[in-house]
Amino acid sequence: MRFQKLLLTTVTLVLWGCGSGNSDPTSHATQMVYVDLHTNTAVVGDRSDVVPAVNPATGERSLMPALYCSNCGQWHPSPPLEELQRIPAARQCPQCGSAMSADGPWPEAVQP
Repeated sequence: MRFQKLLLTTVTLVLWGCGSGNSDPTSHATQMVYVDLHTNTAVVGDRSDVVPAVNPATGERSLMPALYCSNCGQWHPSPPLEELQRIPAARQCPQCGSAMSADGPWPEAVQP
């Protein structure tokens, strides 16, 4: 349990700290991009220490932190932090193989 909490906190901090310098810190400080595992769509939600996070639209725990592929222009669910650290290829896009990052355009459904 302690390991899971540490892992989740680390993933959140890594994803939180990898944003671009030109984003407005007040609007994104408490939110992040997730991918809904049921619909495979990018969703903006409040940061959560528990993964999968609760989707506010459905009430289900189906939101995973997301990484963005600039080559194919899509958000994908992030592998667990342990996998990202052990396997360098884990940050590659599952569709095109390009490197993914937590820095990408927020989905259009962002609520201010």
